[in-house]
Amino acid sequence: MKTNSKAELLERLAQGNVMYGWGAILAFDRDQVNRMLREQYMAAFNDLNFLLPFSNEVVIGDAEHITLSNIVLGAPQLSFERATFTNSKATVKLNILAGTYSSTIHLPGRPPYLAHSQMLTEEMGLVLEMSAALDVRVGSLEERGRVILDLSVGEHFSCNLGLVDETRLAIGAKLGEQIQAHPAYRQLYSFAMLDFSDYGPLSPVSFRVLTQPAPEGNNPQSTQYGKGAVVVFSQLRMNKTRGDTPGSSFPYLIPDDLTPQGASAYSTTALIAAPLRHFVDDQQAPGILRQLKLPNAHQVSMVDRHDPLDHVIFGGVEPTAQSFFVEPMQSALLPEGRQPFIIDNQGQAVEAQWEVSALDLPRSAGSMTNGTYQALPAEEFKRDQQLILVSGRFPSAAGEQVRTGLLIESLQGVNVLPRVTTWSAGMADIPLRAGSLTDDLDWALIQDDGLVHGELVPDPEQPNWRIFKPFKPDDYVPEVRLQHIRVTNKAKNTSGTATVVIFAYPQTLTVTPFHVPVLRGNEPIEFRLPAEMHDLATWKVFGEGEVQGNVYIPPSPAKAPVSVVMADIDNRFSGYAIVQHNYQDPPIRWTELTAFEIQVRGQPICLANGMQQITLEIVVETTEVDYMGQKLAIPLTPTELSSMRLVHRNTGVEVPFIDKEDDGLAHGDASWATHVKSNRFKAYGAPASSDGPAVRSEDTRKARILWVQSGIAEEREFYARFQSDDDVWWNSLDKKSVVKLQAIAPTDPGKDDYKLTRKRVANIRGFIPDKEPQDPFGYMLESIDYWHLQYTEAMQNIDFATLQFEGGAASVRWESEQGDEVFFSYMCCAFRESPVPGQPDKPAELKEDAMLTAMAAQLKYTGIEKALIEGEEPGFGQLFIVLHRVDNMPFWSDVHANGDQTKMFRAALDKPMMLILRDTRGNRHRLRIGFPPASIQDGRNQVVLSIQ
Repeated sequence: MKTNSKAELLERLAQGNVMYGWGAILAFDRDQVNRMLREQYMAAFNDLNFLLPFSNEVVIGDAEHITLSNIVLGAPQLSFERATFTNSKATVKLNILAGTYSSTIHLPGRPPYLAHSQMLTEEMGLVLEMSAALDVRVGSLEERGRVILDLSVGEHFSCNLGLVDETRLAIGAKLGEQIQAHPAYRQLYSFAMLDFSDYGPLSPVSFRVLTQPAPEGNNPQSTQYGKGAVVVFSQLRMNKTRGDTPGSSFPYLIPDDLTPQGASAYSTTALIAAPLRHFVDDQQAPGILRQLKLPNAHQVSMVDRHDPLDHVIFGGVEPTAQSFFVEPMQSALLPEGRQPFIIDNQGQAVEAQWEVSALDLPRSAGSMTNGTYQALPAEEFKRDQQLILVSGRFPSAAGEQVRTGLLIESLQGVNVLPRVTTWSAGMADIPLRAGSLTDDLDWALIQDDGLVHGELVPDPEQPNWRIFKPFKPDDYVPEVRLQHIRVTNKAKNTSGTATVVIFAYPQTLTVTPFHVPVLRGNEPIEFRLPAEMHDLATWKVFGEGEVQGNVYIPPSPAKAPVSVVMADIDNRFSGYAIVQHNYQDPPIRWTELTAFEIQVRGQPICLANGMQQITLEIVVETTEVDYMGQKLAIPLTPTELSSMRLVHRNTGVEVPFIDKEDDGLAHGDASWATHVKSNRFKAYGAPASSDGPAVRSEDTRKARILWVQSGIAEEREFYARFQSDDDVWWNSLDKKSVVKLQAIAPTDPGKDDYKLTRKRVANIRGFIPDKEPQDPFGYMLESIDYWHLQYTEAMQNIDFATLQFEGGAASVRWESEQGDEVFFSYMCCAFRESPVPGQPDKPAELKEDAMLTAMAAQLKYTGIEKALIEGEEPGFGQLFIVLHRVDNMPFWSDVHANGDQTKMFRAALDKPMMLILRDTRGNRHRLRIGFPPASIQDGRNQVVLSIQ
């Protein structure tokens, strides 16, 4: 077995030929990436962006029809067994958490019949598998890039639910179609983001992603099979170009050392190119790590640092004070089971307000008391499996937050596979599975009138499982035998039941329906034969329930999984229908809407800048349902609420959703869009009212907030629609509820709308004479001025929300171009961006510029200021142009660079700064700020602004 210890890796790194022209390289091992993907999967329940449960049918060849019902997929997880390190492809696996599966056979010229049916659970190890490439997506404001997994580009789908390749591929393709039918925003997962808004020398400007198998990751015989890393190659501010594609000699960067407890000692590695080593501060993380953002405020820890040649940091991903988790994140319960939940923050439980809701079954959730959930009793379950969302709402430094856990309730404690099977003479014996290979299981045949209809023998490949060998019926009466098999987990004292339906002789009549996969409560079912035979038949039932003519009356309640309804003509011809019992009453669903209203909170107006939002509250109230003499309130389920979207009234086209990680539309995008989150920009006019549409009943009311943005100045009407759990679309138009929204063109600012006000914040060396007029520059050799940039519109000061640079973040000027000149000024920006909802406030910062830092390092000058003057920091939305004047900066000419582009400092720094600002209403300002022309006397003391 190949090893990759830290010592071996350091020896390899000392040989060089690793960076390939990139400034930094980050490697994340599979477990850490998958941990981040699970975080994203659970967060999608908070935002109602999750993959919906789905049902569909798959036709295999000419004979087999497979029905998939209520399939729920788990978090996507990466595996690297087929990774090649030549691209960003990986194997993506999604566990099947819940659902049901049935196979029916439709042979030409013969009646169709049920082959087998089973309930699907995660412990069965059923997986949807695909190949997908990781991608780099740059935000609409171009100030960050994310590593994303986009399920919409998945290919080569397969699912091990099938027993042969044809079935695996067909089921996989159908599941893939269902995923890709979701809106695009539901198919995206991001596990790392690099912030481009910092301008220090080790800050990222772009990156590339490759997937690399571990040294034994491609070997099916190795314990490392499937392991690997996502490797991010980053261009930094000091790199003028992107690097090259790494060669085959590139090392695997994650050491395989273990802790004394046997866990992996390292899960992430960062490399900084040797020529940039002098920019690394050994007391803090380099810029590339500071600008790395991980889900739920995780960060990369720095466990070990070395300098074999390039600077290497070994560490792992760890939570911070801003990381919060629901514990447990996913769990399972039986009827009346109890499960405590907490919001965990660095090992401490955070007080939270808890809510529970069934994902797609109304009135099916249990109760929550002091953080402990208790499931309903078995008789109140609405389905064999119920998915419950458990959400904790709590305060934090970033404002109120929500974390959600997923709980899967199962009626049976042991899932026996298959749950229902049919058999007749000549067919193979039936393999049975239950629980895990380590469970202590008791298998028992349940006697029918003192008889059993076969025998159970151990499975030779898995002795914990069984093979049922049916006895061939020795006569034709009874025509159907039901062999129930109970499996008990002795340690947990839980059990489950399966049924084998044994036919004494084959059917020749086609009964419709021939299979009822889930019988809804006590509803009678009418069965029929073809018209010319129907009146000739007599009907009987095997198992529970009774028949009246050709109508089956189910038992109340059922005790066994299945009954068989048989049609007989003259004891010569027969046909069968399999009825699978739903032990519970069917879910009670709403059927009509009392109200479906869409209303604007605040003004129905936004500036057409792609950023400012209009807040819409969409309220749906269902009509109470009559049930056994009482009125029941049945509100929308989370799945129904999550399908809510806006529609253009004049075209019927849905309004697309903005990526939830973006603030808004890209500059120049002339369209309307919807957002699932509020952004940092202030709404038009007065603050939004908290009063929504009138409420007739809180018990039936459900509301969803959506935000609308536009990049085009016009007036439009919109209505809302959603899809109910029975696949019917409901429109607010039917309730005559529409909204008319207006996007108006922003004002074009003039130069006079901007004002620069100077404030001397530090006199460091020199003096100001007492005589008039006072001279703040001539006698003061070193000083710092803060020039406050203010924007005024309609006599109102407007703050700025975001700052971005086109090019450098600093500008410089020597007093002359003489080789011995030392009188020098440099300007940069101090800014504090406006708060982002749901994120901690960022402090004010003095923007560092890579080329200025590099030039000072080249000249061995240590006087470049990195900190703001205490007590003079900008407040939220305030921008200061910082002008620092010194008298001891050595002169630099790019002639000394000798063509080295990384040392062409003056080419970058002589230019004025180009600022892209968004004000607090989302309007874009493109400004040029720098020194006046070199011909202007005392130009290094002045700041000049122009509009671009």
